[in-house]
Amino acid sequence: MIDAAVVYNTQEQLNHAFHTCGVFSTLAFFMINAVSNGQVRGDGYGEGCFGRTGARIWLFIGFMMMFGSLIASLWILFGAYVVPSKFKRLRFSCCIYKMCSWSCRTL
Repeated sequence: MIDAAVVYNTQEQLNHAFHTCGVFSTLAFFMINAVSNGQVRGDGYGEGCFGRTGARIWLFIGFMMMFGSLIASLWILFGAYVVPSKFKRLRFSCCIYKMCSWSCRTL
């Protein structure tokens, strides 16, 4: 992702808003990994603020954000680069998709 942003550094070559799905994917990665299995099952030592239900809701929101960022990266890949036949800049879009799909795969 960084090397594609360095090569295509102008707004015409690279829309800087396309970094958003990577940011949300990273945020969702940390949200999902913040919840332990014991909290989801209810085996935790303390109830915390919301208990087991809050942990499950937090985990569900994290998975929704991760899936949404993966769909957004595919939308960018096809909507901004493949359909308009801008194959010169297809490398950047593939970098966005790889970053989001790899963060989904690490779960």
